[in-house]
Amino acid sequence: MNENSLDTLLSKIGEFGRYQIRVITLLLLVIAFSYVASISWLFETKNLNYRCSIPECDEDVLDLKPAWWTNAIPSISNEPAKCSRFKSIGNINGTNCSSIDFDKNILLACDEYIYETSERSILQDFNLHCDENLWKLTTVGTLNSIGSLIGLPLIGILSDKYGRKTILINSILLCAISGLIRSFVNSYIFYMVMVFVDSFFNAATYTTAFTLAVEFISPKQRVIVVSLISLFYAFGGVITGTVAWLLQSWRPLLQILYGVQLLIVTYYWLLPESVRWLLIKERYLEAQKILNDIGREKQFNVPLQTLKDLQAPVDQLVDAADVNTTLKQFFKSFALTTRLINCIFCWIVAVFVYQGLTINSVALSTNTYFDFILTVLIEVPGALATFFVMKTFGRRFTLCFSFFMCSICCISFIFIPQDLYWLRLCIYLLGKCFSAMDFSVMYAITTEMFPTPLRNLLLSVCSMFARTGSMIAPHIPLLELIWKPLPLILFGITSLMSGVLCLKFPETKDVKLPDTIDESISIGTKKEITRCNT
Repeated sequence: MNENSLDTLLSKIGEFGRYQIRVITLLLLVIAFSYVASISWLFETKNLNYRCSIPECDEDVLDLKPAWWTNAIPSISNEPAKCSRFKSIGNINGTNCSSIDFDKNILLACDEYIYETSERSILQDFNLHCDENLWKLTTVGTLNSIGSLIGLPLIGILSDKYGRKTILINSILLCAISGLIRSFVNSYIFYMVMVFVDSFFNAATYTTAFTLAVEFISPKQRVIVVSLISLFYAFGGVITGTVAWLLQSWRPLLQILYGVQLLIVTYYWLLPESVRWLLIKERYLEAQKILNDIGREKQFNVPLQTLKDLQAPVDQLVDAADVNTTLKQFFKSFALTTRLINCIFCWIVAVFVYQGLTINSVALSTNTYFDFILTVLIEVPGALATFFVMKTFGRRFTLCFSFFMCSICCISFIFIPQDLYWLRLCIYLLGKCFSAMDFSVMYAITTEMFPTPLRNLLLSVCSMFARTGSMIAPHIPLLELIWKPLPLILFGITSLMSGVLCLKFPETKDVKLPDTIDESISIGTKKEITRCNT
């Protein structure tokens, strides 16, 4: 490690002291609640089980499948049709409703509906019943991904220009406001507008908080923080699923989860700016104050001149701050360009498989809330495993291993007989666990491979392209209509491809964060890493 670098300075004044623990804790809360905007639509758009209301028969108990339902409602796969009923004949008194009371040759559209549970989604509030309106439910998830796709690069550029802290806080605040507005709307179109606005501002919340956290600690402690981030992201999913399970109504769900996020306004006084970003912007006094706060535990004060002499000359730092100039230098390097392309592909696959396994998990049991929480909880051992494997074997080995193991689990799942439920469940959850591992390692290795002036931008670009995977994933279950094992086969093949391609990444374990283009190119060139050959 260069003796004249910020990483070296952090190692001297405090690698992971009380001040850094406080900052990381604040950012972990942001990470947890970033899950809300990315997944709440899954509960808002829940396609509930319902049937036509039969006023002539539904007098006392409003059951989904009363004893007489086959007399009044067409049967589809032994279930009541959702949007049609038979025409009644004459006056029907009571709830017996025999077959002679209905003409089964005449079908009528429904005027009202009876639901299996008391759950409430936008399906009822915006009258999105029946097959012809299903696309309006699925489009919500697609629009959520589109908003993120557009917001990621723009917010990434803004955070590199105006600071991680400023953009992070304002983005969360605007995201919370748009989420609260969405909970009160009575128009589907206005609802969709708010979905887009919400996802736009939430797009870079995770990446910006991740970058800020990583830039605050020394290389030796990064793996701990990366694992904690994965852990808290999973907890965010558990919180979302649990609150949704308790409320089972989309409006109060949004009001509670987004209302809490308004507390982000306190971060203006609690959260410091990125020291690396301040140094690049030559705001040395602000950087000095933060570093002195970090070093107070060891009674270490950082001289102002030390900051000015860090790593690169001032003129290099000024040039690095010019994003356009730095981007031109970046793409002149064949090694960095191919590294970025490879990184983007692996990101797409990581998100595609991660989201796909989460969405497909609803087939594990009849309780979708339990299914969701279970697939999120499995990420906790994944986060713990990520910590130990990354710390012992490095980033590249962990990434290759998790991609390969996810592929094996997905492919082997399709060969397990249907009657071996618990074995199928364990293999499926194990695949999700490895998917969560490669997802979190992608963040870590991407952050550590690229230079400081472009770090947040390129992380946002990778995450932006990864949204194409999240846009495709919700539609993958439709492939089961062609061949039931097809979705899992697709997950397995793409994971295998990424496992092979990530062998080309440099090992970044215990390597200082590169501040310049040359430093990024040099990662992995001085010492060949061959440990990821399993």
